[in-house]
Order: sequence, then C-alpha cells, then structure tokens
Amino acid sequence: MNQRFRLLNLDIFKACTDEILARFTKSDKPVNVIITDDDETRSHAQNRLYWLWLTQIGDAWGQDKDSLHIDFKRRFLSRIYLRDGTDTRLNDCLPSLQIVKQTAGTAVYEAIAQQIASGISTTKASTKQMTEYLNDIYAFCYGRGLLLQIPSDLEWVCTKS
Repeated sequence: MNQRFRLLNLDIFKACTDEILARFTKSDKPVNVIITDDDETRSHAQNRLYWLWLTQIGDAWGQDKDSLHIDFKRRFLSRIYLRDGTDTRLNDCLPSLQIVKQTAGTAVYEAIAQQIASGISTTKASTKQMTEYLNDIYAFCYGRGLLLQIPSDLEWVCTKS
C-alpha cells in the first residue's frame, strides 16, 4: 500500500519517518521514498477522506454517497472551479443554464444543473482546491449538526495550505 504525507508540522513529520522506518525494517525489498513540493492534483489521501466523509454523511442523513457526491460538487466544487478557471465547460454552460432557469421552470433547470454537476470531476482539483472543497463540506455539515470524523492519519488533509 502506498502512503503519502504532506509535511506541515513536526507531528506529521514524525509519523512519516516512523512509517518509513517501519516499512524498511519489515521489508526484504527496497522501500522507495519520493519527496516533492509540487501542488499536484488532489491526493489519494484527500480522495480517501472525501469518500469516507460521504459515507458518514450518507449514513447520518439517509442519503447515498453518489447523490451526495453530485450535490457537493454542484454546491461547492463548481464555484471553486469557476473562480479558478479549472473547468472552462462550466463557464460555457452558465449562460444557457440561466436562460433555462428563466424560461423552462425549476424542474427542468434542476435536472440540467444536476447533469452538469455530475460531469464535474474531483480529479481536476489541485491539492489546494481539494483542501478548500473538503473544508467547505466540513463546515456545511458542522453547520447542520454533523461533526465529521477525521482519522488521525488523514488530519493533515484538511489543513489549509
């Protein structure tokens, strides 16, 4: 299993070095360590926390993960992408979507907006954007009385860069 650490404080640094030492002493094969300062697309750890949270939210609110995934992308990620110019298709869709909202009514507008949101992908998010997205979801749930759990090995994922 691959493990990634984003070194933001000494506790995370210690966890990282402990993990390297544990793997090195247990393995009879070489252990590869890669150090980078790139702000790559959303990390595997961020994605893991995201789907863990969708499961928690779904269990608490009686909704399925996939519906929550689309709703949160529409509610939060689309705004981040629009602001940063990450997905230019969103900019192209908005004028038409506004016309639909004004002329076709709420039901048609909602159906089309949901389709557009389902096409938004978290894989295009930078780690910084994904951190913002996760923080938005956390705040949204907290504001509605749901305290999302963050496993200790993923605490760094939500730290603002």
